[in-house]
Parts: sequence; structure tokens; C-alpha cells
Amino acid sequence: KSGNLNPGDRIVSVGDGDGDGGKDTAMKEIKRLSLDDVTDLIRGPKGSTVRLEILSANSPEGSASKVVRIVRDKLSA
Repeated sequence: KSGNLNPGDRIVSVGDGDGDGGKDTAMKEIKRLSLDDVTDLIRGPKGSTVRLEILSANSPEGSASKVVRIVRDKLSA
């Protein structure tokens, strides 16, 4: 819904919180995690924020990643 992610974007790491230093968790690299474990990291209470470090689908090898902040909400079908 936010428009910050596109098909083919690759998630590199996940962190809880909006990055303002409050109750944030450190970004956790997901390279060796199962899909279920990554899903568990991304899910959380409605209205809370999750940070995703992503590489754009069309970015060349070695490109810099970016951090996207998403407010969690109920998914619609």
C-alpha cells in the first residue's frame, strides 16, 4: 500500500521500530533465515513500524541498499 516496494525488490535485513532510537531493534540480516523466520520478523502489532533494508529489483550488482519504513496494518485480499 505504501508504494515503497516493487515486485522483484530484495529484502536484505529487517528491524523493528521506525529508526528514531526509541525501542528499535537492530537490523537483522535475513540471508540465512527461512521464509517463515523472515515473515515472523516482519509481522507485528497493527500500527507499529517495521524497517526493511532493500535492494531494488533493477539495481546493478554492488548498488547501495535503502531502508524503507512501513507501518504495519491488516492485509487485504
